[in-house]
Amino acid sequence: MSRRKTRGRYAGWALLAAVAIAVGVLVFAGEHNPGMFRKNVSKTETLTNAKAKLDMAVVYPWFPAMKADGTPLELEYIDEDGVLMRTENKAKPVVMTYTEEVFLEDGVTPSGAHDVYAAVSRDDGQSWKRKNISRMADLSSITVIRADGTEYEYPGHCTKPVVAVRGNRIFVAWSSKYAKSGRPRYAIKLPADGDDYPYDDPYWVDDIWGVGGQQQKVDYLRQYDMPGIGELPFSAVWCVRGVIADEDDVAAGVGEYVGDIVWFKPERLTSGRRDALQLMCAGADGAGFGLVWQEDPEGLNPGKGAGPGEGWSGAKTNKTTDIWYSYIKDEDYLKVDWNFVPNGEREYGNKLQDPDFMGRPKWLVPMTLPVRISDNEIINTRNTVFFYEDGTMIPGTGTNLEDRDGDGIPDTGIHQYFCKVPGLWSYVNAGNPIDGTGFYDYFSSQGAPRRAAVTKDLRLMDGKTAASRPNLNFQTFQKPDGTKSAYALIYYEETHGNGTGAPSWGGEGHDDPDEPQDLVDGEGCDDPDEEEDPDDGDGPGPNDRSLKNEGKNVIFHTFEFDKPTVVSAGTIINYPAGLNTDGTGTPIYVLDADGNVRTDWMGRPRVAYENARRPRLIPQSKGNAQSSQSKTLMVCLYKEGEEGKGRPSDIMMRRWQLSSLPGNPYSAANLVPGFQNVSTVTPTKLAPPGNEDPQGGGNNPDDRAKVLEWAQTPENLKDRSGVNPYEDARAHRGVLRGDFLFIGYTFTPNWRASRNYNDKYNFYIRRSFNGGKNWTTDPSSKKDVEHTEIFMDPEAEDPQDRHFEVVSVYAPGEYEPARNVSLMKNNFESVIEPRIVAPYGTVTGSPRDEDSQNGNVVYFAFGTEENNDTQAPKDLFWSFTADKGQTLLWDTWVSEQTGIEHTRFPWLAYGGKNSPREEEEDGEVQLREVPSGERMYAGWLCEGPEGSDIWMRRLQPKYFLPAVKIVSPGPGGAVKGMPAFTAEATDDRPLASVEFFLREVLIQEGVETSEDIGHNGLQATLGEDGLYRHNFDTTLVPDDYYVLTAKATDKNGNVRWSEPVRFSVRNWVLHELYPGVRRFQAGRTIPIKYALRMDPDVDPAETFVYRNDLAIKVYKLGLAEPLLVQTFEFGPGVTCYRIAPPEHYIANYDTSKVLSQYLFEVRRIRNDFLLDSFVLETSQTENAKQP
Repeated sequence: MSRRKTRGRYAGWALLAAVAIAVGVLVFAGEHNPGMFRKNVSKTETLTNAKAKLDMAVVYPWFPAMKADGTPLELEYIDEDGVLMRTENKAKPVVMTYTEEVFLEDGVTPSGAHDVYAAVSRDDGQSWKRKNISRMADLSSITVIRADGTEYEYPGHCTKPVVAVRGNRIFVAWSSKYAKSGRPRYAIKLPADGDDYPYDDPYWVDDIWGVGGQQQKVDYLRQYDMPGIGELPFSAVWCVRGVIADEDDVAAGVGEYVGDIVWFKPERLTSGRRDALQLMCAGADGAGFGLVWQEDPEGLNPGKGAGPGEGWSGAKTNKTTDIWYSYIKDEDYLKVDWNFVPNGEREYGNKLQDPDFMGRPKWLVPMTLPVRISDNEIINTRNTVFFYEDGTMIPGTGTNLEDRDGDGIPDTGIHQYFCKVPGLWSYVNAGNPIDGTGFYDYFSSQGAPRRAAVTKDLRLMDGKTAASRPNLNFQTFQKPDGTKSAYALIYYEETHGNGTGAPSWGGEGHDDPDEPQDLVDGEGCDDPDEEEDPDDGDGPGPNDRSLKNEGKNVIFHTFEFDKPTVVSAGTIINYPAGLNTDGTGTPIYVLDADGNVRTDWMGRPRVAYENARRPRLIPQSKGNAQSSQSKTLMVCLYKEGEEGKGRPSDIMMRRWQLSSLPGNPYSAANLVPGFQNVSTVTPTKLAPPGNEDPQGGGNNPDDRAKVLEWAQTPENLKDRSGVNPYEDARAHRGVLRGDFLFIGYTFTPNWRASRNYNDKYNFYIRRSFNGGKNWTTDPSSKKDVEHTEIFMDPEAEDPQDRHFEVVSVYAPGEYEPARNVSLMKNNFESVIEPRIVAPYGTVTGSPRDEDSQNGNVVYFAFGTEENNDTQAPKDLFWSFTADKGQTLLWDTWVSEQTGIEHTRFPWLAYGGKNSPREEEEDGEVQLREVPSGERMYAGWLCEGPEGSDIWMRRLQPKYFLPAVKIVSPGPGGAVKGMPAFTAEATDDRPLASVEFFLREVLIQEGVETSEDIGHNGLQATLGEDGLYRHNFDTTLVPDDYYVLTAKATDKNGNVRWSEPVRFSVRNWVLHELYPGVRRFQAGRTIPIKYALRMDPDVDPAETFVYRNDLAIKVYKLGLAEPLLVQTFEFGPGVTCYRIAPPEHYIANYDTSKVLSQYLFEVRRIRNDFLLDSFVLETSQTENAKQP
């Protein structure tokens, strides 16, 4: 069901903020601002910071809470109302890494070079212990020639740190222009080589992979025809191990106390002989850590970037670029080289004088020697020495290599792995249809004869492809012997390899003058007429619009993390062009310029693929998959567009399903045939091309039609990418928990218009409740879901109506299209950098409810940018769902451009117009949540006019806090006997307790307060009707005014208080004894007698109540208002009352001689609390009957 709204007030959105929970329905809308806990982590606003990453040590036991200086403290958690809701003396450490610019030697001038910093908070974000963990930005390992021809000692600039925290261990890696020291594994020497340090000899390995070597550099004028840059050094890979010491670590000598933060010395993995970049790390608690990266033999390819800074992403690569891998086992991670004496180690240079650097332990076991995962290197008889099976050298191989030792065999060089890796190559290869050997003879593009190697599984090592943007994930499993291990999941994008191949020298820095350098674009040399690719906004640079389409496939590898499968083709995830989404159909083949089918080296037709890139795996554990109905183990999202058409692309998805096959469950054998297009839509209304440019964003000055309205149906899941040529989707994300799959991406219906800022990207989410088989609302929910979409009407008379809303409602279990959750209405801003993050998994062995994963919770965030040539980042927004996306958290704000009120996600960081932070730009947000989902941490980069800083926020939405309301007694009510104090209390999980607190009111000089009377912590029990009750004996307290509050406590110790309820206790009943029904003669003394007894409903014996704190007030009536004429208090004398036997109160009042009517009030002196009253009159005669 859909309905159209023509005004941009978004008034109906507050209705979406109802969240169903087990004990009832809790509505949370814009007023549920979870408060502001905001900290500057880096605190160097005059320097440049970049690339913040965020993680947590999700462990049990938690660590002692302490400040950055190590001082213990008790944490106080304050809610947005300023009320203390919880205290803790323990915390989960939070870790952030980032790069920070360092000063020149003068200590004042920023140098432009960055070091890697790590900041750890042991008090849940309140303070941060910062440390420079790289310490190399002021060092240099190479001299380069600048663009002006001068020499320059290039600094050890560090970029893009990545971090993985598992248990209490922290692993950080980065790339740096500094390629000295760091004691890489390949540099370990044996005694035969003159080694004088025997303690690392057990970890020596033969460098068959050619990791070691001289650091190289690239001249961008010569290599890429780019003036104004000069030479730039290649980068090396570095890493650092850290630990937040627990009791076992302290006992082993690592750390001085529990909670101590220990950083080891930096470790270098590579030499810089190839340019390393795009690092990604992963870890598995109890197994170890791993690291992947790409290495380009010709240096970072700038594509069409604007300069040599962070804007170059590495997505455009030179041929033979490979993916590399290294790891460290958990058992070796914290082993210390106690024999290491840093004063005797010359490689650490001037850092030997730095006490902070010298205090860091040196690791004993290095990371494993890096190995090639992909197979893009060129291997031929010129750059490699080959051997027969008996070990003798094959004549005519290694012809470009030197024989330095004079043994008649050329030095094996950097490709010796090819003959040494078991099963990779052999001279006899019966599968080779050409000659039955491990070689293939061909002519290069320059007509030179070449003899390339052929692997045993018939892959030709001709170097035509290049890999980039690797990613890594570890999935823990338990071995039969009870030890832990992990499956490594590696995925990346790789060029199609339909070009002429790499230079015959193999891309290792020895140029062949006969063959010019060939850049990788999937079709040979760079095409100057091909337009730039906007890509998907994930990487550096303005929406990556400078990057060119390279014609790529998505490649996947998996293996046990300490048994890597090397030099492998992997599995191509994306389907060939021409096939249907179910895998049926006939593939399309690659054609040459004459229209003939191109064949591979064995004469087989080359299958054509569309341009697939940016893979993102969304895995879950095998156990979670086993317990699900769908058995979905993992999905892969990637963007794909038609080959040769460049820019527009759709988000495709493939799915792994758990099967009975033995071994690694994440293997490609469990890939389900077929794929889905999860982002495409069908245009339902188009604007013709070239119409005028009306104000308000409905214009279409482009040379193709513009989509105004669209629909997304189940049939769209079957569309290939070219069906809708107008749209573009990018920046895909997702989480998988059992059968619940939640994905998101940014989308524009008009990619060409968006490139000219005449349309924008919005953030869309989709949900599946059967592991991605189909897409519906929650079938188990009892509530509908409401979507709002924004369409365009360029003909509308009112500019505000040119973007109008259509609201659609979907019943439980009904097909659900993608949902626009950013709802950017005009084209002033566009969405960038969306995030979708689920809470950490359950912490084994922890009794804390916070450490139990809530699978219903997902958090989101996204940024916005100026939708113009500046593409300047603006603000950050966030939200969450606690019911698998049925409802979301919303807030209300006013557009700074139009002044119109909108309902949108709450701000995470705001630098908007007229705000104190108007000049700041916020972006690159990272999210993490505790397992229960109740607390979220966000870290981001905030750039100001003079520099930048890393900021963080800690948020605890009200939804995850208890809510409590007193039902009975009601405000102003009266109770007696043993009433049931009753409260309604809710939480996202069962509560730990509900308690009542009773205080007595005290009114003094018109000011009302309350006093503790000892009736606190009255435990309530949960009834079948969902209400909490405590039966309280009110006879324990005197009749008076009281205040009752209720306190609800969840299992994490979070406390919420109810609003206080003021009421009265009335157990006492006044019995008039005398004068009773009599009239007294005016002017006589009247004896006032009464009894004060318990209410018979409370005490059938009507026990006498003895009180000496009463006052009897006498008022004369019949005047404009009652006149107080006398007050009796307890005591001796005629002006006081007394308590006389048998159990009655008595006082004597002298009446006026004038006939009058009197009001007698019996009150408690405290608070002037009225117990009861009676009236009598005087007459001319004594003892007259009252009428």
